[in-house]
Amino acid sequence: MALAMKRRSPARLVPVVGGLVVILIVLAVLQVRWINQVSDAERERLQERLSLAIGRFQRDFEDDLLDVCWAFVGDVPSPSTFAERYRFWQETSPHPGLVSKVFLWQDTRTTGSRLLALSEETHAFKPVSWPPELMPMKEQLEKQEGFALSVSQAARLVNRWTLEETAPAFVHLFIDTSGPGSPRVSGALIAELSLPTIQRLILPALVRRFFSGPKGVSYRIWIVAGADNRRILYRSTPNPPSRKGSDAVVPLIPRLVLSGSLISAESGGFEPDVPRPTGALSISAVSGARHAPPVIIASASEGGWLLIARHPSGSVAQAVAGLRRRDLAVSLGVLTLLAVSMATIVVSAQRAHRLARLQMSLVTGVSHDLRTPLAVIRSAAENLADGVVSEPAQVQEYGALIREQDRKLSEMVGQVLAFAAEQSRYRKYEARPIDVVGAVESALAAARPVLKSSGARVERQFDPGLPMVCADVSAFGRCLENLLSNAARYGGRHPWIRVRARLARAPGGKEVQIQVQDHGAGVDPDDLPYLFEPFYRGKRARNVPGTGLGLSLAREIAEAMGGRLTVQSELGRGSCFTLHLPPATVGELEESAVPQDSSKP
Repeated sequence: MALAMKRRSPARLVPVVGGLVVILIVLAVLQVRWINQVSDAERERLQERLSLAIGRFQRDFEDDLLDVCWAFVGDVPSPSTFAERYRFWQETSPHPGLVSKVFLWQDTRTTGSRLLALSEETHAFKPVSWPPELMPMKEQLEKQEGFALSVSQAARLVNRWTLEETAPAFVHLFIDTSGPGSPRVSGALIAELSLPTIQRLILPALVRRFFSGPKGVSYRIWIVAGADNRRILYRSTPNPPSRKGSDAVVPLIPRLVLSGSLISAESGGFEPDVPRPTGALSISAVSGARHAPPVIIASASEGGWLLIARHPSGSVAQAVAGLRRRDLAVSLGVLTLLAVSMATIVVSAQRAHRLARLQMSLVTGVSHDLRTPLAVIRSAAENLADGVVSEPAQVQEYGALIREQDRKLSEMVGQVLAFAAEQSRYRKYEARPIDVVGAVESALAAARPVLKSSGARVERQFDPGLPMVCADVSAFGRCLENLLSNAARYGGRHPWIRVRARLARAPGGKEVQIQVQDHGAGVDPDDLPYLFEPFYRGKRARNVPGTGLGLSLAREIAEAMGGRLTVQSELGRGSCFTLHLPPATVGELEESAVPQDSSKP
């Protein structure tokens, strides 16, 4: 019955398991799609935040530079006016060290061009030679001497401030329309910027303002210059900058000039030609616009300033990929836990169902096994009570029959009660060192009625000098009785049982082995994995009375005493059950040798 049930169970579970697998697959697909959508949204969010931070960084940096331009905006482009405005700007600016030097380049029709520098001691301009860092600018300005401009070109240059990033310096051209002919470049204001102030004050403050997070700067920022981008103006990390693989590479100042000339055509966005004005064109007015705001553009020369931003993970894509892998791992863990939970529920339900079937089988089997001895006892008692049996020999025979049936009933009831006690964990064992040979002989004496009724022949084989084992005497005897009873029942028509006790080697040292061997039919290989389970009875044991609890109780007793119970069986040649117990330790032997004080409770 148990084997047939085991074969039918997988077939009943196929729809349930299949449904659970389908649910897990659907959940996995939905999880992957959701994680992909979340990853895409996170990538877009990070890129949008980076673009927004870069835009604000550029705007605030340009505002800091515009403060310099506003300081020199006015109607009269005279040296004294520029000197006064520069002094006022130094007194009011949050970054007075941003401008290191101020120059005026004058180009008159009579005396030619010359360079004037503002003296910090006298606050007046005086002629100087061109410094080396401004020589490229000198060449460009001298190309503009006598250069004829259209009215639209003149209008576009009035409020333009060109940032020469290689110097670095601002260049603002003066346009003269007072003479005959077309407007021409009459001079320029050159404001040389302090690169240390930009590197140490302005750029770090802006990076902290727009790229900082709870753990510091959330992006690796580099600001580089030069044709090969090897000149580092600022970096938030000691790592070398690299444009390849970066999340953003943008010019710090927008580039609108397409050629190397300071007055070349722009890429667009300016007003069309306007009527030619009369009179001088100041730096703040053209065509009626007296105070137009200054416009900063970067020079078209090589070596412009670039802002490079990279996520600490390597890039935004790599950061999102890492988050995606983490989410996938968490989802996989959750799905695995769910799958294990489902499998546990299915296995538990199957085991509960199987246990219920086995318990029903136990009730049926015990009821059947109880009915036979009860019927024999009842019949014998009625014959004795009714006087049917009166001869002394017959009375003695009936008494022996009643005693034998009472023994069988007691054995079955004892097995059930012992199993109930083991399952409730109520039973407690009192382990102490015992003599193995004496305990085995006691178990053989207790099992003598079973052995005698079955006609079994018992052979003893004990190795000399066996050490003592630490065990409960009663439990040890019950375990061996179950093994002997099992060998007597399934040992064939004329059972032969060999009981052997020996000292053998084990992986953890030495152990005492008590073997109960028979020459019966053996155990079917399909039954071996379930042989020690409660209520289990193999197909060869269906016609033999029993409860299916003996071997289960024997294994539980062996494990409770710190040992184990194993079996080796071969069809047609019998079985050998081995009880493995560790020898008693020196401490256990010494403790058992100490006399107990009977006065203590």
